[in-house]
Amino acid sequence: MIRQALSKLYSPESQEEKRKDYRNVVAAQAILLVISLLTDDWLNDTRITFFLFQLCCIVYLGLIWDLSRNFTFKRWLPRTLGILSIMVVSTSLTYNYLFWDPVRGIAVNCLLHGVTVGIQAVVIGLGLRDLVHGPRNAADKLWAAAGLYIMLGIAFGELIHFVHLLRPDTLGPNIPASVIGFHEALYVSFATLTGADNELSGVSHFCRNLLAMESLLAQLYVVMLISRLLASDDDVGDPVEPNSVQALEPESSL
Repeated sequence: MIRQALSKLYSPESQEEKRKDYRNVVAAQAILLVISLLTDDWLNDTRITFFLFQLCCIVYLGLIWDLSRNFTFKRWLPRTLGILSIMVVSTSLTYNYLFWDPVRGIAVNCLLHGVTVGIQAVVIGLGLRDLVHGPRNAADKLWAAAGLYIMLGIAFGELIHFVHLLRPDTLGPNIPASVIGFHEALYVSFATLTGADNELSGVSHFCRNLLAMESLLAQLYVVMLISRLLASDDDVGDPVEPNSVQALEPESSL
């Protein structure tokens, strides 16, 4: 029964679905980053900027939830991620547009960003496991690698903004704890992830430590990815072998 479920998980149809979902996620990530990093200069209306931010979040969470469904035959996991995604979106839209309170708003948005970071962390973990164990040609691996790499940068950007909401000095002076602050957190995260100049002189010591962890994880990710790309599927192991089945999904989950 486990072998049958795992065979379906790595079937050609499932691999094609993963490839399509990864492409959609990468496209959504690119649009999210363009809007997040450029609209502050293009638009002077914070309401429009916030609306675009909310729209990007809805699309992004929907796509990574859809992607998570291809990583496991434990149905409760993608269902839980889906419920959490709906809660994040509905709470954000309802609270920020109807019940916004400058005092409690920061705590609510902290909670929403924290849940979103957790969702992305789970999907990244599932994606890395699938990238290592799943049989996939080079084109599939590149889409998967790009999607997970960008997701890591976005997740750390949200984590930095989570800290920034609690401690306004995290990203330096004169950076508001708003969507603009989130955009700044994204900039710092991706500058660190890609090795660019991230102007660390203005950030807090704790933020430096988070960025150091992100840089380390990025380097480990690159090393793991290169090793996976250079290895053959035989070197990694057939995912439907008993040992691999045990490592991928415990028997008690069915």
